[in-house]
Amino acid sequence: LVGAAQVRHVELADAARKIVREVSSELSIGRIVELCQPAITTGFSAVGMWLQTFDATGGGADAVYGATESDILVPDEFKVLGREAAHLLWSRQEVAVITLASVPDIAGLVLDEGQARRLHDFMAETLEASSMLFVPIGAGLECLGSVALTRRGPGTDWNALAGRTALELGHDLGRALVNARTFERERQLL
Repeated sequence: LVGAAQVRHVELADAARKIVREVSSELSIGRIVELCQPAITTGFSAVGMWLQTFDATGGGADAVYGATESDILVPDEFKVLGREAAHLLWSRQEVAVITLASVPDIAGLVLDEGQARRLHDFMAETLEASSMLFVPIGAGLECLGSVALTRRGPGTDWNALAGRTALELGHDLGRALVNARTFERERQLL
């Protein structure tokens, strides 16, 4: 049986997806994040949201857009791991959950003990998060980035329904990112 809280959660997450689709005509991914962040964090009962976009040329100039009370610098090590994890997850159409007691279970991604410890420390100390839902962003076969949603305190579990809804959000954000990049290329040609 689906409880009232789960139904409300799905309704809010669906509302967040609708907002992403509506603002996909925005001209920059930064503006899209700014407009969507409140609905996404509320819809997923998250306290933080970070979106990493991959450099369209395949280079290393990925951008991270934070949406929290304060600016947080994401270490390069986690940007690289995030890129690798997002590509693996997008190819399987899956999301990953990370908690302070677990590392992401992503086939093909291996974290050594030091990386896992640094990830847990970053979550606990910098993000002040108990859990994270890591979602790939893409369009078609192409992985374009990732979004990380964090929770803290009691009730930090991410259920399968939240995972499926978040993956759909990853598709919506992917289309918005493609639109923003297309606009930027057209603007540069003028």
